[in-house]
Amino acid sequence: MIGFFWGETLYVLRWGLVPLLVLEILVAAVVVWTVGYELLVWLLHAYPVHTLHNVDRESRMANIIEPTDDQVNAWNTWLRDRPECVRIIAAKLVPWKLYRIRESGHRVTLVAFDEHANDQVTCRVRVGAEYNLVAFEREVFGIDPADLEECDLPTANEICGSIGLSVEDCKEIINKGKT
Repeated sequence: MIGFFWGETLYVLRWGLVPLLVLEILVAAVVVWTVGYELLVWLLHAYPVHTLHNVDRESRMANIIEPTDDQVNAWNTWLRDRPECVRIIAAKLVPWKLYRIRESGHRVTLVAFDEHANDQVTCRVRVGAEYNLVAFEREVFGIDPADLEECDLPTANEICGSIGLSVEDCKEIINKGKT
């Protein structure tokens, strides 16, 4: 079971992000073609995602929350109880920072660290509409921690949001494209 799951994780890690990015482009193209670009932009401006963020002025990277002393202490306590392979990665990737996946360019937040049988650690991340323009929000697993880099918040001119498609909507769009 671990061997099969591991193979599945490697498959997702190497090929999982590219189809999702292509799917987002396809969905956006279909929406633009169907309802028009102006309507899409109007929808994204009419229903923006408002979130308050703080910027760490020293590193110029975004904090998605400003951690309290209790939260930092709880994180450090949690970190001490982890296996060494997780501690090494988790010490570099803190949960209150915003990261970018190098392969796809999506800004993401950390959800979890997954430890595998050979002491390899991967990350589970959330691709959210408050930091990206996406067809749908999601969690992605099997991300190599080396593929994550700290990043800053979207600029004021950058359009962020979600078209809000469900999995069923995406399947329907893909199936329509096949016919």
